[in-house]
Amino acid sequence: IVTRYDVDGFQLDYIRYPASFPADRFSYRKTTWGYTDVARAAFKAQYGIDPVDIDPKNPDFEMLWKAWNDYKVAQVSNFVHTVTDDIRQKRPNIQISAAVFPDADSALALKHQDWRTWALNGWINFYAPMTLTSAIKVVDRDTRNMLVSTQNKIPVYSGIFGPFNENSAEHVLSQIDTAKQAGASGYVLFDTAHLTARTLEALKAVQVPKVVTTPPPPVAEVAAP
Repeated sequence: IVTRYDVDGFQLDYIRYPASFPADRFSYRKTTWGYTDVARAAFKAQYGIDPVDIDPKNPDFEMLWKAWNDYKVAQVSNFVHTVTDDIRQKRPNIQISAAVFPDADSALALKHQDWRTWALNGWINFYAPMTLTSAIKVVDRDTRNMLVSTQNKIPVYSGIFGPFNENSAEHVLSQIDTAKQAGASGYVLFDTAHLTARTLEALKAVQVPKVVTTPPPPVAEVAAP
């Protein structure tokens, strides 16, 4: 993509393990991800135990359980580092972003998405946190939390899900305004398939800068000889 096409940026989406229930849930093993043959063999070669045999509820396995989760976090982070480094070698000035879940602790625990480290290491140029909801207070909270968690080192472009949730044009504009007031550098709308004509017109009205016409300076009159 970056070598064959003149793109401005590259977005990393689904850059995580799929969502799963917390480890203390009965259905955890059936709903979690990462227990592939390759991962199990690699982990066992390093720690001497198949991760399938690690019981997260057993205190005796506490250190191994942490090691298994750290292993999965490392798989995602190493991929992000490898991909972004490769892209920048080919296109040094390209903008690289990532769609992440805005609660850093939850993203790390349930999806093994350590986006704080990616930001602090300079791998990502900006984030597009997925708020998922229509609630104004959540847009505000998620945007502020993202900026605090990344120590304001990179811009945050709040992910606005108003169109997908079929919100009114007025509510979508309120979400955008809330994100900006919370410190967002911009916003990302999800998604184009759900953008109504009214919302598009509303966005045009607030996005297009007003043209300011400056009258030409007065020309000094030349006195007749």
